[in-house]
Amino acid sequence: MEIKAEINGAEYRVSTESLDITQQGGAVSTSNIDILVPAGQIPPRALSSCIVYFDDVPIFGGDIASVSSPAFATGKEARRFRLAVNSWETRLNNRLVSEAFENQLTHDIVQTLFDNYIAGEGFTLGAISTTTQQYDNYNCSYTKLYDILTELA
Repeated sequence: MEIKAEINGAEYRVSTESLDITQQGGAVSTSNIDILVPAGQIPPRALSSCIVYFDDVPIFGGDIASVSSPAFATGKEARRFRLAVNSWETRLNNRLVSEAFENQLTHDIVQTLFDNYIAGEGFTLGAISTTTQQYDNYNCSYTKLYDILTELA
């Protein structure tokens, strides 16, 4: 069993002693991850993208909210940095949407929102169910993308 983190393309070992990943389907969460940084490797920075792997299978991803530096006693300890990582759903809370849709089906609105607000960030869109709900007029002004998608769901 190997647990590792990839942060901005660099690989780090994850300490499993105090690994705390909390993930609820579709909900915003924050997880605490301790990574070991060997001498010569640059510690990660806040706002970096982080993916945690369990035996090469991604199990969690998000953006680093904060990095706590290690406490040193002798200088011989492994450099252990604690990361607070916000799940990727947080990005949906950080995107404000101002759109007006006229005579659109729900799945068409979701596709447009994805294309206009998050497609450029490397996310892929899963299958969207074809819907029959049509909105004569659906408006949103400076509303969080997360709230809009939750309402449409």
